[in-house]
Amino acid sequence: MRIESIEYRDKAIDWTLDRSTFSDLTLLVGVSGVGKTMILDAVWRLKMIASGKPANGVEWTVAFSTPSGDDYLWSGEYETTLPLEGSLWLQQLGFDDDIEKQKIIRESLHRNGEIVVERDLSEIRLAGAKTPKLSSFESALSILKEEESILPVSEGFKRMIRSETYKEDERYSIVSPSEFDRLWREGAPLQTIVTSEIPSRLKAALVYQHHPTEFRRIKDKFMEAFEQVEDVRFEVPATARPHFWHEYPFLQIKEKGVKDWVWFHQISSGMVKTFTHISEMSLWPRGTVVLIDEFENSLGTNCIDLVSEELQEATGLQFIVTSHHPYIINSISPDRWKLVTRKGNVVSTHDVTDLHINPSSRQKAFLQLINLEQYREGIQPA
Repeated sequence: MRIESIEYRDKAIDWTLDRSTFSDLTLLVGVSGVGKTMILDAVWRLKMIASGKPANGVEWTVAFSTPSGDDYLWSGEYETTLPLEGSLWLQQLGFDDDIEKQKIIRESLHRNGEIVVERDLSEIRLAGAKTPKLSSFESALSILKEEESILPVSEGFKRMIRSETYKEDERYSIVSPSEFDRLWREGAPLQTIVTSEIPSRLKAALVYQHHPTEFRRIKDKFMEAFEQVEDVRFEVPATARPHFWHEYPFLQIKEKGVKDWVWFHQISSGMVKTFTHISEMSLWPRGTVVLIDEFENSLGTNCIDLVSEELQEATGLQFIVTSHHPYIINSISPDRWKLVTRKGNVVSTHDVTDLHINPSSRQKAFLQLINLEQYREGIQPA
C-alpha cells in the first residue's frame, strides 16, 4: 500500500494530527518534542486497528492506494472509555484482556469513490447489504478480511513495518523457533520469504542459507559502507538447543586482518542498524510502508550516506522517517522534507514549497529551514 494522507485524533489524550500528506519518502523534520514520533505512532495505530485491536478514543481518516491501482478512503471512530493512564498501566502489566474494549461508533471504507463497507453502532453494511451481527469492537477490515473487496486492504496494512530494534522477544513473538528452524533447514522460494511477515534480519538469514545470489547483493551494499569488512554470514551458535531462542542464526562479520569472525553482540550498533536497513529495502515486497524513527541513531556519516542514498533510490516501498539531525536532513533531498509544527496539542505538517525554501541546493535549503520562524518556534501554545 501507499499512504496518501492521514487525519488523526486521539480523544483520550486530546492530541490531533491535521491532514498530512506523504510521498514515497517523507522526512519529518522539526524541533524535539514537536510530535514527529507521535505521527509514526498514529500511523502504526492504524495498522493495529486494521488488525482488530480496539483503540480508545481514536478517530481517523486515511487515504491510500494499493499496488493494483485502487484508491481507498478509510475512516472511523472509537468511543472513549477507560482513561489513558489506566489503559497504559494495565498494558504494561500484561493485562490487556482486563482492559475494557471500546466500541466503534462509525466506520466506512470507499474504493475509487464507491462505498465498500459502512457501519454505525447498530449495523454493518457490506456493498449495501446488512451483515449478520458482528463484533462491535473490531474494525470491519479485521472482521471481513476474507471478503474479496476487503482482502487487498487487509493485506496492505500487514505490509507496514517499524524498523526493527532486533530485540529477542520481538523476533520470538512473530515466528517460533521451531517454525524458523524448519525454514532454515528446508528452505523456501525467495518470493515466499519476501512476502512473509518474518523480521528483516531473519529473512536475510534465510536468503543467506538458500539464495546466495540475492544475499550477495545485500552484502555488497553493506560492505560499501564498511571497507574493513571482507565477508558477512549467518551462523547458528554451537551451543544451540532445540526450541530455545539460541537456535536462531546470528549475524557475523569477518574483518580484514582479524582472524576470528565477529559475532552479532560484538558488532557495532551502527553496523547492525545499517545491515537492517539494507535488508528492509531488499527483502520486503512492493507496497510495504516502512516507519523509521530517529533515523540518525547509532549511524556514523559513512552509514548515513549509504542508507540515505538507498532510501531515495528504493522503488516500490514507502518510507516515513523522522530526524532532527543536520547531517541527515542535509543528506536527503529537500523536496522530501515535511516540517512538523505544533500549536497546543494540534500537530501540522508543511511542504517545503509552502515555506518558500529553494530545493535546488541542499545546503542552502537546510540553512533556510533552520532559520525559518516556523522551525525555530515550532511549538506554540494553543
